[in-house]
Amino acid sequence: MREGAQAGVAFDGDGDRALLVDERGELFDGDDVMAAMGLKMAAAGELAGGAVVATVMSNFGLEVALRSKGARLVRTEVGDPAVVREMRAEATTSAESSRAM
Repeated sequence: MREGAQAGVAFDGDGDRALLVDERGELFDGDDVMAAMGLKMAAAGELAGGAVVATVMSNFGLEVALRSKGARLVRTEVGDPAVVREMRAEATTSAESSRAM
């Protein structure tokens, strides 16, 4: 905000997780990003398999938002292996609410 940027991204140490912030300093977590991406892709007919794969840690609002555009939220146990396994089975888009995309 001090620099007048429109957005910011902060990565963790190995770069597999990120936090996003807007020009007002509002933080966006993985569920926010999955909702934005999933809704845009669903509206454009580009959401592979018509679903987003996320862990049980994702909030119910994500599921409601996706459902409003005819997309599904497929939940898995926590962890990259579970998400990847389900993603391959569903042939779809995935992420974790912990901001791993």
